[in-house]
Amino acid sequence: MTFRRISVLLTSLLLISGCSQRTPEQQFLHATTSQVIQPAYRDLAKQSQLLLATITEHCPTDDEASRTQWRNTMASWQRIQAIQFGPIRDLNLAWEIQFWPDKKNLVARKNRSLLQEEQAITLERLQKASVASRGLWSLEYLLFDAQTKTLSTPQRRCQLQAAAAENLASVTQQLSAAWDEKYAAVLTTPGETNDDFPASGNAIAAIIDSYLTHLEIIKGRKLAPALGINNRAKRSNPYLLESWRSQHSLTNLRLNLEALQRLMHQGGLEDFLMAKQQPELAAEINAHLQQLLEKLPTAEAGLFALINEQDVDAITAVYQQLPELIALFKRELPGKLDLQMGFNSNDGD
Repeated sequence: MTFRRISVLLTSLLLISGCSQRTPEQQFLHATTSQVIQPAYRDLAKQSQLLLATITEHCPTDDEASRTQWRNTMASWQRIQAIQFGPIRDLNLAWEIQFWPDKKNLVARKNRSLLQEEQAITLERLQKASVASRGLWSLEYLLFDAQTKTLSTPQRRCQLQAAAAENLASVTQQLSAAWDEKYAAVLTTPGETNDDFPASGNAIAAIIDSYLTHLEIIKGRKLAPALGINNRAKRSNPYLLESWRSQHSLTNLRLNLEALQRLMHQGGLEDFLMAKQQPELAAEINAHLQQLLEKLPTAEAGLFALINEQDVDAITAVYQQLPELIALFKRELPGKLDLQMGFNSNDGD
């Protein structure tokens, strides 16, 4: 056996030994960080860079190529959208990716203004403009709204697309690097000297609370307004869906639920619950997630068309079952794992 093979074997044994010596809490934190959060942010940075390259190469001759890559980038964002702590909060970068909900149609208004002004559209100019003219929602408007082609020349539209894509690529690379270079260690090494997480329970609570908050956002923002639930008029409005211009709203929901499945399996939440003698709770969460995914509409028409045509039975069934999964994350998980959850601003949505 060569020295190199012996070294690799010893390194592998040390890693296995190190993993086996971790507590269930440490194993969960390491699995969620290394198998869910970091890979997802790396992929978001990669897809954003590909979006910039595609727009640079194909605009204005092949909008469909850019639309396809926009969908890939949006899908990548939806897989990590639940994580709203860490660098995205500390660096105040969430709005740079996602300006939504957009109840006043600011994305369209701010982009129209930029398209119609005379000043050259550069990255520097865009970064001085409203945040509503940056991020994935700005690019959705520019790529999917036919009105944009009537507002300016193709060259100017391409300038704005390229500037928005360049800003997005920079922001997502910054987030990925922050996790890899610093925050992964912060989340996985709680202790007295850790200002963010003085105990493992604090770190675990941050993860659970993020996914709980996201479930409540799915119910209270992604579905309720579009379905006409909890508003005075009681009237559905598909224009309140998250990605109505691109007809990506239904895909977003599926990706959100699949992200929760990824937390359970690759992220180690299921194993953590088993280690804490909570197999029934793990099974219940898995069952609810599977049922919700099976209830999602499969019609080719998309969620916008279904709501517009009042064919809402399937998506209403998803909405009605969400509180059961929310209750598991809000009450059962914290109670069974002895977690102290923070204040949730989405309570009551």
